[in-house]
Order: sequence, then C-alpha cells, then structure tokens
Amino acid sequence: MNLKREMNRSKYNSYMQVPGPVENLRAVSTSPTSILITWEPPAYANGPVQGYRLYCTEVATGKEQNIEVDGLSYKLEGLKKFTEYTLRFLAYNRYGPGVSSEDLTVRTLSDVPSVMPQNVSLEVVNSK
Repeated sequence: MNLKREMNRSKYNSYMQVPGPVENLRAVSTSPTSILITWEPPAYANGPVQGYRLYCTEVATGKEQNIEVDGLSYKLEGLKKFTEYTLRFLAYNRYGPGVSSEDLTVRTLSDVPSVMPQNVSLEVVNSK
C-alpha cells in the first residue's frame, strides 16, 4: 500500500467526496492559435466524474476563461499567436468541483509574417 496515496485519499475524502486532481495533464501547441490538452481521470474520483473544467489564463494580461469539458482531451482554439498560457484543470462530481491540478504553462507556436518585409536595405560592411 502506498502511504502517500492513502494520505492524499483521506485528504480528498474530507472535501465531501469531491474528486482528486486529474492526472497526467499534458498540453502541446498544434498551431499558432491552438493547443491540444489531454489528461487522465483522477485516481480518486469519489464517484462518477460528471465533467471537467478548464481554466486558461493568458500570462501577459492575466485574462482568464473557464470552459466546461467532457471527455479526456480538448482542443483550445482561437488563441493568440506565440503567446504563453497557464492551464489548470479540475474534475467535478455530484458533490461539486474537485481539487485543481497544478498549473501547466504552454506557448502557442509562432507564425510566418503576415506581410512581406518592405523597404529592406543592405549595407556592405566589409568587402574583399
């Protein structure tokens, strides 16, 4: 028996049987404006998980949005290019929202320039 898991289990039981944190939370930027997020259910769900809630915060502005999610993956779209986001997840059951995951930080990909550079000049510094 894993003592740490048992201690965590009793901690979650004290929260009126709400779920523990989701496990193996992963995020990868799939384009300049989207992130694919995957996770596994809590080790201690304390009953059927009814859904998940994603909290996504744009690091530079602190602007947070929360999204109700079903399933074990979600594609977050409509994000800003080459921008850092912090993600947090929690599961909820009939007793309410559970324990939040640790924050996970991910940056969207950069993109090609939207227009060609103009007025480009070149100066020779050293010629042979």
